Amino acid sequence: MKERLFVPLSKQPYLDFSLNGKEVEIRKYGRNFTEKTVFSGRRIELRLGYSGKSAIWGNIEEVIVGSLDDIFKHYELANVEPGANSKEDAISENIQLLGPSDKYIGFSIKVDNR
Repeated sequence: MKERLFVPLSKQPYLDFSLNGKEVEIRKYGRNFTEKTVFSGRRIELRLGYSGKSAIWGNIEEVIVGSLDDIFKHYELANVEPGANSKEDAISENIQLLGPSDKYIGFSIKVDNR
């Protein structure tokens, strides 16, 4: 098995994972985020930025590749974007953050000690 997948997060997603019940991360498909690097059972480290001292550890449970609409149809909105008012708002926010693409990867994470 490959070593852990390191995922740097900005402040709000980090807080959402640690305090607000977020269980799913979405990334633009490619480079470090493909089926070869993101797969069920892989250990994951979520960290605030690149050098934050606090890390959230867990395991990837499930992976979905497709459009943002596909990903948001599969997962509960509150598990992906706890602060979003609607699926449409969450999709728009993710396009702004990640950039437009035909393909994204969403992965659910079972966080240790939650």
